[in-house]
Amino acid sequence: MHPQKRELRGQQNMCHRLFCFLYNGTMKKLLHKLTTKDSYFRAGAGVVVLNNKNEVVIFERVDLPGEFQFSQGGVNAGENPETGAYRELFEETGIAEHQITKLGEYPGWLSYEANVEPQHIQDYRGQVQRWYYARIHEDTPIDLGLARDDEFMSYKWLSIKEALDEIVIFKREMYVRILDYLQEDILDI
Repeated sequence: MHPQKRELRGQQNMCHRLFCFLYNGTMKKLLHKLTTKDSYFRAGAGVVVLNNKNEVVIFERVDLPGEFQFSQGGVNAGENPETGAYRELFEETGIAEHQITKLGEYPGWLSYEANVEPQHIQDYRGQVQRWYYARIHEDTPIDLGLARDDEFMSYKWLSIKEALDEIVIFKREMYVRILDYLQEDILDI
């Protein structure tokens, strides 16, 4: 056999052995993880609400006291993401569409993996979301008592930088992207 052919056959055998090792170990586990019930990402949408000082409002979760986030939630079957985002805003915070001015949207889908602590086990692995930006009208108070859901217990207005320090950890990476886009492309600051 020609030496180059022998070397090529040896490389092919090594690749085959490496593939079998990976498939039987790591790949098999990965494929199982990707095909189980907890592996899908739920479609969702959210809204970053600003005031006239360009502060953002973050909401403290009822189920995780001390943890804050923006209004966000799942998109219902047959519902477009923008409609779902503003529906969730109203249901969670009591802020209605007529009380805000829409400013724009993040150009694409973002995702995060859900908290996997035992007390927060869910049927999905995380969410893929569309994000929108809105400015609340100056004379509009936030009254969580008007919210249909008991998702949030309190809220606070913060600068964009301060808000990032308060956000629940598993959403922070996504929120950095959302807020960077807000500053650079929506507000141009």
